[in-house]
Amino acid sequence: MKPRVTWILFLVIFIFSSCMSRWAFISETDYTKREEQIVKIYEKLSKKYDRLLEDPIEEKERKALEEKFQTFYVNLNELTVKNDPKHLQFLQEYRNQVRIKLNYLQDLKED
Repeated sequence: MKPRVTWILFLVIFIFSSCMSRWAFISETDYTKREEQIVKIYEKLSKKYDRLLEDPIEEKERKALEEKFQTFYVNLNELTVKNDPKHLQFLQEYRNQVRIKLNYLQDLKED
């Protein structure tokens, strides 16, 4: 009976440790996917921003783009990260870039 209990205990510890390493892998993958999505959204907004600045600026288009940047910035600020300094740095860099463009769009506002 005792070898059987030892075997079951060993099996439970093995399964638990396997699951824990799997969870860490999944969360790391989620950060990678999240970063890819952030870059994709930022590039799309940035292209619209560049096109807006090429032509004479229409207030309606500027305001719509400002709202999109504002929403994106709020969403970036709401993201939470646990113990991942690289991802925190990534988020901070994009927050800064979005804030700069958002401030410029607000400065272009017609009074």
